[in-house]
Amino acid sequence: MRDNDFFSWRRDMLHQFQSMATGEEVYNLLQRETEALEYDYYTLCVRHPVPFTRPRVTFQSTYPRAWMSHYQAENYFAIDPVLRPENFMRGHLPWNDSLFRDAPALWDGARAMVCKRG
Repeated sequence: MRDNDFFSWRRDMLHQFQSMATGEEVYNLLQRETEALEYDYYTLCVRHPVPFTRPRVTFQSTYPRAWMSHYQAENYFAIDPVLRPENFMRGHLPWNDSLFRDAPALWDGARAMVCKRG
């Protein structure tokens, strides 16, 4: 996908997600889109807003269990720049040293264990 296609793609994905009734449909679509984008893995992260003082986070992921266990044990969720609200609407968000400049341990760990790009 080219950057100029992102907003059309996102609109199409939104319509597809809104028409789904089961988690299985969502996971299947995510897997298809992950493969179409030529990525190996995806993680669907859902932050439950209640309780307000300690929101619960759940993950559905195709990353290796070892990486997800490490990610959670190190609480990378708290520093992952991909999950920053200001990045949600940016469009294509290439993973690089600049994006992870404030989270070098996360970036080094990801590259060492599973990912070179994302």
